Amino acid sequence: MTVYQVNLSRQNKYTNMHTPLPLLLRTLSRFSPATRAYLASVTSRVSDLDTASWHSMTGTDRDQPWGQHLQQIDDALQAWRKNPIARRIVALTTDYVVADGIKLSSNYGPLQRFIDTWWHHPMNHIAMRLPSLCEDLTRDGELFPTLHINPADSMSYVRFMPAARIDQIKWKKGDYETELQYHELSFSDTSTTGKWWPSYQNPAAAKAPAIMLHYTVNRPGGAIRGEGDLAPALVWLKLYSNWLQDRARLNWASRMFLWFVQVPHGKVDEKRQLYKSPPASGSIIVHDEGETWTLQTPSIRAPDAKDDGRAIKRMAAVATGTPLHHLSDEENANLATATAMQEPANRHYARRQQMFTWMLRDLTCTAYNIWRTRGNKRWRPCTPADIITNVQEIVRDDNLKLAQAGRAIVGMLTQLRDQLTSSGITMTDDLNRLTLDLALKFAGEILDQPTIDHLLGYDTEALTNDITSN
Repeated sequence: MTVYQVNLSRQNKYTNMHTPLPLLLRTLSRFSPATRAYLASVTSRVSDLDTASWHSMTGTDRDQPWGQHLQQIDDALQAWRKNPIARRIVALTTDYVVADGIKLSSNYGPLQRFIDTWWHHPMNHIAMRLPSLCEDLTRDGELFPTLHINPADSMSYVRFMPAARIDQIKWKKGDYETELQYHELSFSDTSTTGKWWPSYQNPAAAKAPAIMLHYTVNRPGGAIRGEGDLAPALVWLKLYSNWLQDRARLNWASRMFLWFVQVPHGKVDEKRQLYKSPPASGSIIVHDEGETWTLQTPSIRAPDAKDDGRAIKRMAAVATGTPLHHLSDEENANLATATAMQEPANRHYARRQQMFTWMLRDLTCTAYNIWRTRGNKRWRPCTPADIITNVQEIVRDDNLKLAQAGRAIVGMLTQLRDQLTSSGITMTDDLNRLTLDLALKFAGEILDQPTIDHLLGYDTEALTNDITSN
């Protein structure tokens, strides 16, 4: 790694020369001494490993600067640790996405046997990792799993690198979606350069003892890094926490009170000594008509701030797409409003579940392909499409609605078939396909054409040959 340092202290060297000052130095000379001293410590690093086909940066121009991104990850983690609302928002996502657990299966025998071995391997325990993985993805917006390959049996052992430790990503020039390398920061006293991990798309991954993958959510188009769900809510969560603390202090102050005792002018010193210690609660004080007692309490009007607190809390809920009744805010809520607020949240959780399950399928498929290419080439390569996900649906009530819709459409199609048959119209193969396709759509299941033909007992290959010959 070559290091170039901008040394502003040597700029006076040019003052006695006849050649004009460089533009950069002329610009810097207008800065104050304090600013120049600060800029004097700036260093620029240029990697000697860059080639014409690789591009090295923390991210693209659509990404946040690395310092801001790291601060955002740290703030989200601290909020999750200390703020009950932040922890509940993250837990809700896990409750809906992971639910009772996720299982993978495949109709391809070798892949299914690999899944059974890899998923439950004592070095992996994937099922036990699912809740924490979903929480990390929600907080950080990205996951960096590493696969460490055992040279004896080509089995991969999975570990997950914290997103805060990956500061640079190299990708193929002209294609930022083809990531090639990831740089891990070093926290060792003996190493300052860190470590580069190859990706699965890197040609060097074929013989590497370990590789790294990268999965993101909330990633803007053209960006490399993802963003956590808590990112837009952090400022409001902090404001709400400060508001609660201030409100608690004010309510504590509102319980303070003072006694003002009015006595004749000549008895002020005497009464001050008599009431030097405040009377205990419940005491009976007897005095003549010349003495008047008045109780004074602070008037801070703390209840007036209730709407402000709800507004701040609502902003945090909106930023994460969480219904207010999930955050112990059931005021002015009923079944109708709760149902209306739940629908958009269900869609968010369903999309996250789809992304999370795809990540698991892709990770498993990558581990399988590594196992295959490094000693089991007699089996065919696989893609995530070869793996089936078994997971609890976000909304279980939909099953009843779909069943009712499927029953209704089947009854209608049966009446239609009977009417057509009685009219002398023959049910063609195309009409049978259309009938089954409509019934499946209303039942919430979308099947491809070959599967439908198989269910109807049609020979797809023979039909294709007939169409080709005609």
